[in-house]
Amino acid sequence: MTILDDQVRDELRRRWESLDREVTLHLFRGPSAEAADVMQQLLTELGEVTDRVKWEPDDQEPELEPGSAGGAALEGPVLGMSVGGERLRIRFLGVTLGLEFGTLVDAIRAAASTEPAVDAPTQAALGALRHPAHLLVFTTPT
Repeated sequence: MTILDDQVRDELRRRWESLDREVTLHLFRGPSAEAADVMQQLLTELGEVTDRVKWEPDDQEPELEPGSAGGAALEGPVLGMSVGGERLRIRFLGVTLGLEFGTLVDAIRAAASTEPAVDAPTQAALGALRHPAHLLVFTTPT
């Protein structure tokens, strides 16, 4: 089974041709073998597009929410990322196909970049924060 057709692979090569750093994707399979198999195939194909994207299995259940006690019932696989051996606080729950695929592609690009992802005024505002901030981002197509 192939997930990414030639047109998508070519577009990914174009978008990822200048990745600054290597990104490692960590797949915790979760209880759904079928969904995990799809994710594993997707990650394998992403790794075929560029040598800057690797993946590896992760046997340790990831912390889904910083500081949480864990134990949440997972329905599907969980995908995490690291750059230079440092785990990022980016998580994808479930299969990242459909609308989520674009978000995954952009997250990989942002994680590999050494350039700031926000403009100078936003950087200044973030630099002015005096206390830790916890941001949650939820997306929906509707």
